Amino acid sequence: MGFNFVFWGLASLLWMRTGRVVRRWVHAPVERADDYPDARAFSRRRMVLGGGKALAGLGLGMGSWGLFGEARWFEVTRRQFGVRNLPTELDGLRIVQLSDIHHGAWMSLSWVRQIVEVTNSLEPDLVALTGDFVYRGLEYVRPVARELTRLRARVGVLGVLGNHDWSDGGGVLTKRVFAEEGLRLIDNQRVFVTPQRRLVDVAPREGLCIAGVGELVGGQVPVRAGAGRGARWAAADPAFLTIRTWRRSGS
Repeated sequence: MGFNFVFWGLASLLWMRTGRVVRRWVHAPVERADDYPDARAFSRRRMVLGGGKALAGLGLGMGSWGLFGEARWFEVTRRQFGVRNLPTELDGLRIVQLSDIHHGAWMSLSWVRQIVEVTNSLEPDLVALTGDFVYRGLEYVRPVARELTRLRARVGVLGVLGNHDWSDGGGVLTKRVFAEEGLRLIDNQRVFVTPQRRLVDVAPREGLCIAGVGELVGGQVPVRAGAGRGARWAAADPAFLTIRTWRRSGS
């Protein structure tokens, strides 16, 4: 709340300042070039200075939004889609995807906790964590992992790493910490949801295949990673989870 107040306060001040400048420019008396021998140089100088101020104001506004606004903005978007050959027992399976949490200096644990609470209120069957858990700091990995252990899903919680998780060599650390906290990462791996809505590693006769594709820059992505043709993608570029129905041939 405090950060939002600061952001909108700065935005309001910038808007009022811009309004004053525009009003002065609109209502300024018209001056002829003949009245000032150096009018051309004077106008050019004013244009350069005015343009510099405008760019500085724009940069301040964008920077303030990035730090105080966008980092603390999230919404719940609902999507419903059909999956061909989905077992009837899995009809209505609810998957909640969380992406780009970016816990760090500008994203507090209390805010992450609020995101977790909202996710749990949606009563998910499966939670898909699609990367970028931290931002600029390996010391944030353990705290955000512990907060994510509070996620409640009837089938399970699965995730993959994003590019920010690999920054400063954090990929290996994040994998280890998540494993210690009981959060499963499936980068370049796949698991299955059975008709009984259980997660298994061995392919059942039929079910839903969920595959994770590792981060395209920091991680290592095998050429054949993924779940094959007809896959459905839940993406947080450049980290992906893909799902598709699974049925053994001849069954």
